[in-house]
Amino acid sequence: VSLAHPVRVATRSAFDVRARELVAGVACIPWLDCAVPAGVLKHIDELRGGTVLQAHPGQLSGALTGGRFAACFDWGNRWPWRWPCEVALKASLGIWAAVPLDQAPIVLAGTLHVLILCLAAAFAHSMMTTWPYTHIYDNIAIVAASWVGVLIVLLRLCSGFAPALAYLLAIAAATTALVPCAFALLAALGLAGATLERLEAQAIQDRFLPRAIHGWGSLSGRRASSEGRASEGAGGSLGSGCSLPPEGCSDRASEDEHSVEVILPGQRRAFAIVLPAMARPRIEHVQLLPPVAGRGGAAETLPACAAKGERARLPVPPSLLFPALDGSPEACAGGSASSSTGQGSCPAKVSRTATPLVALLVPGRPGCLIYADAAYNEGGSEWDEAIRQFFGFQGSLLAEAAERLVQEEEAKETDRALVVVEVLPAFAAEFMDERHAPPAGV
Repeated sequence: VSLAHPVRVATRSAFDVRARELVAGVACIPWLDCAVPAGVLKHIDELRGGTVLQAHPGQLSGALTGGRFAACFDWGNRWPWRWPCEVALKASLGIWAAVPLDQAPIVLAGTLHVLILCLAAAFAHSMMTTWPYTHIYDNIAIVAASWVGVLIVLLRLCSGFAPALAYLLAIAAATTALVPCAFALLAALGLAGATLERLEAQAIQDRFLPRAIHGWGSLSGRRASSEGRASEGAGGSLGSGCSLPPEGCSDRASEDEHSVEVILPGQRRAFAIVLPAMARPRIEHVQLLPPVAGRGGAAETLPACAAKGERARLPVPPSLLFPALDGSPEACAGGSASSSTGQGSCPAKVSRTATPLVALLVPGRPGCLIYADAAYNEGGSEWDEAIRQFFGFQGSLLAEAAERLVQEEEAKETDRALVVVEVLPAFAAEFMDERHAPPAGV
């Protein structure tokens, strides 16, 4: 995603956008790719005082991208010479069709027919060999349209002395012309359906973003990223790329293991900014029920099926995704919290390359990212001590459960995951049925 969006842009001003299917750009760090919908850009801009994003060249609009070089920046184009070659051929065909060659000398008319036929055939051959568009349907449509031009030139050339051949050429040209017409009709129907359809948050992540953002959800290269993380340790930095799905797993299942939602603190405590994102390391989402009277004395871990279909949320500080424009000090990585949790000060340093070891979320408080390297934690604490400080004395049982989950994941030699521990509200235990009840005798 980062390589497909090489242009870095800084916002001067932002305004409210109601459309949910518009993407302003992406924000990428070595272990996380985050999409920035246009509807939340104003809120991020107010939070950071200026936002730095990565954009696709097709999003640019200016003197060059909107002028005579605009064809080079068209979305989906792979060959910049497609547009000028197509315009030159169309102009040549227009002149050839308008000139009354039936009254011209045979040598001149034959020469012009052969010249136009060579130009049309050369253009059709170049479309077949270069595939100027990114999408296969666009390439099929332009190849079919270019061969329609060749057949029409042959039709006019043979109509005077070979009527039977001209009849067959007319049928072939009409049949071939149905291909781009069918694709245009299907594209119009798809555009109308996408415009009228109200996409939900999960549908935006599953269907819209892979089509709107180049490289979104790509699984190529993730295995190398995961192996690099295992060799460097849980707190090491990751290189670019995404991992492949495990053997025997489908691409969709593997994408779900990397799909997350990023939570940014809003200007008001009750309004957080949620952004769709794809994590490079695999995500292990675990939900905990706090100790409740009558359900045992320890924190209860819900089965994996209980969290299936729910995306994990990562409490990422804005300073990690959006660098400051004015060089002001970066915001605290853990946000603000009560002094009893030990979250009142900024960590020693904030790194955009270090991969967190675990993400912690509790109801009513800002979440926290814990790193294996103590230098990135609050007060320079080790990861286990940072977990205990986050939960405090009253949450010691929750801290023990979170430490156990991290230790189980770190015991794996390969394919280590980023653990996301989400503590559910205490009243959630009242809605659990007998399938999630603790074992007998506990």
